[in-house]
Amino acid sequence: MTTPANHLRAVLEFELDDTFVILPLSASPVIPTGKHGVMPYRSTVNPLIGLLGNGNIRNNTFMVHVISPLANMVTAQAELNDALDAVLDALETDQSLEWTEAVFERYNDVLWCYTISLTIASSHTPDVPADLEEA
Repeated sequence: MTTPANHLRAVLEFELDDTFVILPLSASPVIPTGKHGVMPYRSTVNPLIGLLGNGNIRNNTFMVHVISPLANMVTAQAELNDALDAVLDALETDQSLEWTEAVFERYNDVLWCYTISLTIASSHTPDVPADLEEA
């Protein structure tokens, strides 16, 4: 896992209570009864170039699915509203995370979710190949 991914996961694990389960990326997640699934994953990475960076800072975009175990759209959305607020509250405790939107949508053929888009900037120093170090 990458450092930004570890950071995001640590924030979610520390801030969310036991009514949430953090899941690996999956098309068919298993969500225990009485819980909501939270599935973070990095979707894009871009170099940050300009005033703030020279290409050694990466802008990492993550998607975080807050998934209801309920299949009925109306019931799922009603419960997901509170779950979404709890996840956003957790993300907002860390100023290095910046979320931009949360969209209600179908997760798969059965489940519903809110998908949160967020960014995390991270620095990157490439390893110097051994043959260049010796020169």
